Amino acid sequence: MIRIAIVIAALALAGCGGGAPLNQLGAPAREGDVQFAGVVRYINIEGGFYGIVDDSGADYDPRNLPAGFQQDARRVHGVARVRNDMMSFHMWGTIVDILSIE
Repeated sequence: MIRIAIVIAALALAGCGGGAPLNQLGAPAREGDVQFAGVVRYINIEGGFYGIVDDSGADYDPRNLPAGFQQDARRVHGVARVRNDMMSFHMWGTIVDILSIE
C-alpha cells in the first residue's frame, strides 16, 4: 500500500512542470533560443521566401514559418532556435526554427 502511494505521489509531482518549459509548437525552450519582434517580409530572391526582419535589425530565415504567418508586412513576435548547423541556398539571414509565434 505504501509503494502504491509513493508511485502515485511521484506521478503527480512529475506532472507539475518538472521539465523544460514547452512553447506553442511543443518544442522545449533552451538556452540560446532567441526572442524576436519584427515584421514578416517576402524576400524576392532565390525563388522567393518569407523572412523575419527583427526590430533590432537582425534578419531571420525561418525553416518552418506557419502558413498563416506567411504574409508580407505582418507584425510578429515569438521565440526561435538558431540553426548554426545548417546552410541555405537563400543566403539571407540567420537560419532558425520557429518555436512559438504570435
